[in-house]
Amino acid sequence: RWGGEEFLCLLTDTSLSNGELVAERIRRNVESNSFGRVGQVTISIGVTSAVAGDSMEGLFRRADKALYDAKRGGRNRVCVR
Repeated sequence: RWGGEEFLCLLTDTSLSNGELVAERIRRNVESNSFGRVGQVTISIGVTSAVAGDSMEGLFRRADKALYDAKRGGRNRVCVR
């Protein structure tokens, strides 16, 4: 748990495009299930990839910006930065 209602997944040895595929699979699975009293929910996901010279702070900042791109774009989507 990263904070509030945000979670962070770190995928090692995974390309950006494969990270996007994993994120989309998670999004679809959440969307297609019912969660007891809360019922059906959706999620927005931001995806990024580490590049040479990245700091952890820079990596997390880029992922956070991708998440907010997804929220601003209408939610229930995956955005990549």
